[in-house]
Amino acid sequence: MNIEEQSRAPTNPDLNKWPHYDYFKFNKDRDSPDQVRNAILVVAALVATASFQAVMSPPSALISLNDDSRTLYFVCLNSIAWSSSMTIIELLMEDFPFKREIRLAIIFMGMAFFQTAIVLIKIEIHLTALILALCFFAPLLTRKVPSFLNKICC
Repeated sequence: MNIEEQSRAPTNPDLNKWPHYDYFKFNKDRDSPDQVRNAILVVAALVATASFQAVMSPPSALISLNDDSRTLYFVCLNSIAWSSSMTIIELLMEDFPFKREIRLAIIFMGMAFFQTAIVLIKIEIHLTALILALCFFAPLLTRKVPSFLNKICC
């Protein structure tokens, strides 16, 4: 196998054993932007639902451990997942009708999420708020920091 054939070789050989793998991959010639946006919205909504529910009703094993560092880790990961999915939903719904109402619902859902997370994490309130704010703004930072650095460096 020469270098050119190796570069075209699949990165995960187990996936190519599945007969429908190529059919379900994104194909810009076949898949319309509407279909892609709808699929992304469905996935983002599922992630938002799962992460929101996990904080609202945390696993009993986590609560019974009574370990603040594990609880903090759990809440931070869920906060990043929830805020990432809500950011995606917000970006994809930019030209939708009732945009303000959806944004308002996202804000209040975030406030409920934040309040529950503060109750779960039993450390100082100011430190908890700072950690959660960083987790909530992580998706925004991952989009803005590289473009900001490119403007400074280049």
